[in-house]
Amino acid sequence: MPVTRRYKIIGFSVPPAIADQIEDIARRENRTKSELFREMFRVWEERKQTEREREFEYRLTKALVEAEAEKTRSPRPEDQLLVESLELACYGQQQAEKLGLTEHKIDRIVYEERQQARQPQGGS
Repeated sequence: MPVTRRYKIIGFSVPPAIADQIEDIARRENRTKSELFREMFRVWEERKQTEREREFEYRLTKALVEAEAEKTRSPRPEDQLLVESLELACYGQQQAEKLGLTEHKIDRIVYEERQQARQPQGGS
């Protein structure tokens, strides 16, 4: 029976200064670089999840505030709003399916657009 590896070896490059820092930290903490990397990844993953949750809460709060403001400007029955919301969600899903977009692809597009927006613009 073949033995299944518990770990997969990956390789990546970092500038020498960062490599030195990683080695120093691992030595100080009496850990391997692999252990240190796994811990860094776990922390990064938790931070990203927290950011996604905060972003969701922010958008939800903003939507609720906007909905309350809209309600005072032009009150409509809640059932009408619910129907409109469901229709809009169905339309969005149909458009995404037509374009072959999955949730993962949409997340990737948003990420790439944000990265591009952060890039300094050329010129003088």
